[in-house]
Amino acid sequence: MHEGQREGLRRRSSLFLLRRVEEQHNSDVERFYDRLLEVICNPVITRGDFCLLELRGEGSDSAIVFQRSCGQEGQIICAVNLSERVSEISFETDAFACIKDYREVQIVSTEQARTPQLDLSSDGVTLRLRAHEGLLFVVK
Repeated sequence: MHEGQREGLRRRSSLFLLRRVEEQHNSDVERFYDRLLEVICNPVITRGDFCLLELRGEGSDSAIVFQRSCGQEGQIICAVNLSERVSEISFETDAFACIKDYREVQIVSTEQARTPQLDLSSDGVTLRLRAHEGLLFVVK
């Protein structure tokens, strides 16, 4: 991250300037980084076991999904669409097995203004990822 990126600033400051070019903070980007940095400090990320999940569906060749688990600390699933087209993928996971309500899952999305598109079923999860969209699911 460069200085100012967390605040949504786009211009990098020069090493040779003593002051930064005036730029407006982007509160949406700042909220995104606050949520992302909170997840990065989670023990599931720092100490959890890693598992790459097998994908099915249209766009499975251009997406990646992995899961990290750490006992009672919970589980985190990261899904990323690496292409410029929409991907509809499905995968098996037990991460949502004990979830009774969507409020028990924290979702961090790169799409600030849009709701994530997902379906939970008995055999796993189906995601519709927009171009270059990334999602983090934190399950406690």
